[in-house]
Amino acid sequence: MSKIYESPDKGKTVYERDFGASHDSRVKISEDPWNKNAMGYGKDKSPVILFKWGEFKSHAGLSLKWKIECDALTKEDWDCLAGMIMEYETRSFGSVEGIPRGGVPLANALKKYITKGPPMIVDDIYTTGKSFDDYTYEHYRTMSFDYNPKWVVFARNKIKDRSGVQALFRLPGN
Repeated sequence: MSKIYESPDKGKTVYERDFGASHDSRVKISEDPWNKNAMGYGKDKSPVILFKWGEFKSHAGLSLKWKIECDALTKEDWDCLAGMIMEYETRSFGSVEGIPRGGVPLANALKKYITKGPPMIVDDIYTTGKSFDDYTYEHYRTMSFDYNPKWVVFARNKIKDRSGVQALFRLPGN
């Protein structure tokens, strides 16, 4: 019988149940916050493609001709990217927060580098900065976060001046 995979807590826990079975019959299969497709739990267990050409919408509602599908990255990939970021990050941080949903795997990989100081805020891809703006407005509306570390893995476009966001990889012209 086919399986249904779900994550009601936005990727923190993955459950499975038989198709057509009651919701109460679900079984927890992972407490790791990594994407179920990257872990091999996808419908057809085929790998997720990292770079996709097609018609997509960004978080800010922009039409995009291609996307980077970070769900294809494994836990080991995220650990490597976190280590690469730490080769460049000189500021200490007392916690790390991933902007849901794409920043969560990076935040988890960076947790081992926590020492003291302000929170580090991370995301997977920067297109317009709307995710960072929305996140800081929602969680830190009354605070200035110009001084705390902010990182993304990929920057599709130019990062806003004075945002403090650093990118591990930038596209040409940015």
